[in-house]
Amino acid sequence: MTTIDDDLRDFVAQEFAGKTIAPLAIVNGWITKGLITWDDDLQGIIEDWNRCNEHPQPRKAIKRFERLTSYTYCGP
Repeated sequence: MTTIDDDLRDFVAQEFAGKTIAPLAIVNGWITKGLITWDDDLQGIIEDWNRCNEHPQPRKAIKRFERLTSYTYCGP
């Protein structure tokens, strides 16, 4: 499951013994596997996260994103 919400992450771990992953970590995985090539159109999705007041992404995922794409992360 993908989420940044701490309460939801705790719920998933307690009720389902499951793990969660940040949305940006999924994007990073897709880039690494060559499933997507980052461009200005996809960057607009990240910018939309910021406009929609989405939860902030983990710093580790942000740093990896910036290394992989050479784009500056501008989301939450």
